[in-house]
Amino acid sequence: MKTLTLKYKNYGKSIVFDSIKKAFNGVGQVDKDIIYFNDLAEMQKFLSPTRTELLSVIRRHKPESMYELAQLLDKDQAYIFKEVKLLAGIGMIKLEVSDSGGRYKTKPIVVYDHIYLDVDLSEIPEPKIAVG
Repeated sequence: MKTLTLKYKNYGKSIVFDSIKKAFNGVGQVDKDIIYFNDLAEMQKFLSPTRTELLSVIRRHKPESMYELAQLLDKDQAYIFKEVKLLAGIGMIKLEVSDSGGRYKTKPIVVYDHIYLDVDLSEIPEPKIAVG
């Protein structure tokens, strides 16, 4: 069983933006099966219902191509490719390219069996509390 942890860590935002930028360019990498987030809202946005559904469909149905995945999800192929590229860029999905009679197919494969959320409540900044 391979597990990925999405971990909240209170540190500078520039690190988060650099990691996301690298992921979109296909050069990001998961650090020891952990992805760090500086913002809880961004963590929740990252693991959106759409991405969770995408990962689940790939894992269960094992589509042979991006086209087949788009058909299974009834979504635009360009949108699916963008999402898969992001997830592949950070190591959540690997892509296998094959030649099918002169036509190349990209097969997405989910790398992890489980995704855990790790939020240390002591790391969350103190909110401004109205005293009155």
